Amino acid sequence: VTADTAQARAQSALDALLRGPTSGAAGAYLEFWDPRTKVTVTVADEIRLVLSAPGRAGLSPRDEHLAMAQLVRTVNSATGRNGPVVLENTMAMPIFADVPNGTTVAPGNPVEDLAPVWVDSPGRYQPVPASEPVVVRGQACTFEGNVQWELRSGGSVVTSGHTTATSGCPERGEYSVALGVLRPGDYQIRVWETSMQDGSVHAEQVMPFVVR
Repeated sequence: VTADTAQARAQSALDALLRGPTSGAAGAYLEFWDPRTKVTVTVADEIRLVLSAPGRAGLSPRDEHLAMAQLVRTVNSATGRNGPVVLENTMAMPIFADVPNGTTVAPGNPVEDLAPVWVDSPGRYQPVPASEPVVVRGQACTFEGNVQWELRSGGSVVTSGHTTATSGCPERGEYSVALGVLRPGDYQIRVWETSMQDGSVHAEQVMPFVVR
């Protein structure tokens, strides 16, 4: 999002969020809002979001919380703030069955609301020049900052390893993985955290990208 003003950046980011998954990304996001929902953002002393419809019916209280946290984090990230956001809708209906219209939502707890591991770059289906080294960058809130990773192509593992984020949970750290220059083709970078209790995969993200 490269708009000049904080309000324009917030509007662009929220529009992209409410449009839902991009092509080929089915299942990559939790969708709490009907994709036909529109939003208008006002950034002043307070941030106010006016939605054209309430959230989806039948969500659990936890998912309702995440749905609102999703909006609040998006608009705060776009504006460089970390403050509460007022949620309204033009139909004067509750945001959710037990969340009144005009509710002020405070920023959530990153440890509880954000995925333990994610990839910031390359972006989903982003083309990467074949002449340039590929560096994967992301964020993690894991035990002692541990992040495991593997690079896949055509259903096979090309290379794998582990790295350490700049801090461990409850702090959110940054990590990077240098993959070097890759041959042209379709790739997936998979990052995950292994449970210290039983060795199972606790959280993971798979990010497809293209080298051309």
